[in-house]
Order: sequence, then C-alpha cells, then structure tokens
Amino acid sequence: MIKKFFIIIFFILSFKLPVLAEPENTYDGIKYDISQINENIISFTNTTILGLYSPLLLKDNTKGLWTRPYVSYDKVNIGNGQHVDLTMYGNLLGFETDPKTWKNNWQATYLGYVGYRGNRQNYDSEENVSNMGLAGGAVSFYNKDFFGFLALDAGGGKTFTNYSRDINSFSTNAALRLGYNINLKNNITVQPNYIMSYTYAKTFNSTDNSGNPLTTKDLNAVQISPSLRVFANLKNDFKPFLIIDMVFPVLSNEFDSVRNVPLPEISLYPFIEYGGGVQKKWENGSSAFIQLLMRNGGRTGVGLLLGVKYPVGKM
Repeated sequence: MIKKFFIIIFFILSFKLPVLAEPENTYDGIKYDISQINENIISFTNTTILGLYSPLLLKDNTKGLWTRPYVSYDKVNIGNGQHVDLTMYGNLLGFETDPKTWKNNWQATYLGYVGYRGNRQNYDSEENVSNMGLAGGAVSFYNKDFFGFLALDAGGGKTFTNYSRDINSFSTNAALRLGYNINLKNNITVQPNYIMSYTYAKTFNSTDNSGNPLTTKDLNAVQISPSLRVFANLKNDFKPFLIIDMVFPVLSNEFDSVRNVPLPEISLYPFIEYGGGVQKKWENGSSAFIQLLMRNGGRTGVGLLLGVKYPVGKM
C-alpha cells in the first residue's frame, strides 16, 4: 500500500503543464527575461498570502487584530533543466470579528486585511524585484465539524529590472477552502482540506533597454490543492500540527511578445508541500503560531510563516 502511494506521488510530480515561453533567453535574436514575462505565472497567489490567519482554520470566539509575516525561497522548474530562483516575502495586517450566528446552526466570522507582497526573481544574469500593496476581505463559516473560507483581494505594484523600464502591474485574487474535522481518540484531529485559488493579473506594456516593446496579455490562473492536516489538542490550548499538500497550477496560455514577435512555451510542474508547526492560545484570547513547510517537485524550497493575534474586546 505504501509503495503504491509513493508511485502515485512520483507520477503526479512528473506530470507537466504547458504554459508560456520556452526557457531560452533569446528568440529571433531578441533578448528577453523569462522570469519577468512569466512573473505572475511563477509567483501567483496561494493561501499563504491571502487573508487567512490560522493555518488550521479553527473557530475563534475572540475578535482581534492579527499579523502574519512570511518568507520563502524556491527554485521553480520551468523545463529542460532550467529554473528560476524565487524569493517571496511580505506581511498581512488584519482584523477578525467574533462569530456571528446564521440560520441552521451556521456561524461565521468576517475579516478585513491590508498587506505588502514582494518577490525577487533571478534567471540567468537577470534580476527582478517586485513590490505590491494589497487589500482584501474574507469570511470563514462553520457548521459543527465542517468549515469553509472565502477570500478576495486586489492590489497593484511595480517591478524593477536590470534590463527594461519599470513595469507596472495589477492583480486580483480569490481563494476558497473547504474542510472537515475528524476527531479521533487521544485528542487527535485529522483535517482533510480542499483549497483552490484564482488569480487575474494584468502586466502593463513596457520596453526593454533597447526600446523594444514588451507585451504581456492578461493572465488567468487557477491553483488546486488537496491537503491534509493532523493536529493534537493538548493542555493549555497547545496544538502541534502536521501538513501535507499537493499543489497543481492550472494556467491559461498567454501570448507574450517582444517587438511583436510571439514567444514560445515553457512548462510548470505540480509540487508537494510538507511540514508542520505549533499553535498556542492564551486565556486572554491572544494566540500565535509558527509554520515551516518544505517543497519538492515543480518547486524545491522552504517557506516560513508566523502569526500573532491580539484580542480587542467584545463586539
């Protein structure tokens, strides 16, 4: 049984998805930067940078203010032995209400957040640094052991490169997460999840240092991630947890061009995330967590996520 499981995982990680441009950095004699033209493809959003506070998504009866900084480093496989070095970092600041009662035993909490998202990409001898501000809202909903989460945000920013004029961009992101808590003996909870996110990104046209036009059409991207979380409910509201995710990027084809010459295609690959962390809540309603995830497959790297929530009284 275990052998069959690893054979299935190997098959999934070997499957490639065609996307944008071939990993050559010249085409028809024109120099272009693969990591910038595909920037939104390579680093499009996931639930790490949307407005969810806790990775366990447990109902919290305390409204409060929260912050969750993150940083990650990855090598993103784009086919033919080529990769892009990607560093992502940022922080979200948010507010969460106490639970509101709906009909038929449903309860919901509402969230609003603002944040900063940055990334640094290196491919061949070229480098991009992107900075973006964003704002969004979300709702989490609960009915006994079933839970869900829906978030929407939008933002804009600028990318600085060593090969072109500064490039402006806009994106909007949505994420849906559904799950169920299966409570076992010895205070162990198994939590299967289904996570899906959507990104629409517009990169405004620019020119390279030689004056050649850089043209990128709008991007539509979906990320699908079945996930499993296992955590223990220990004394003093102390919860260590383990996470395993399979992440599938499902991307639309863009027709990028330099000097009106279309660029060929590259490929992205699914990847697996695994790791864990610990979450703690105190008597005054404040809480904190730390999470560390490793990645292998289409991405190889590590990501660190921290979170702190402070109560602000009753609503």
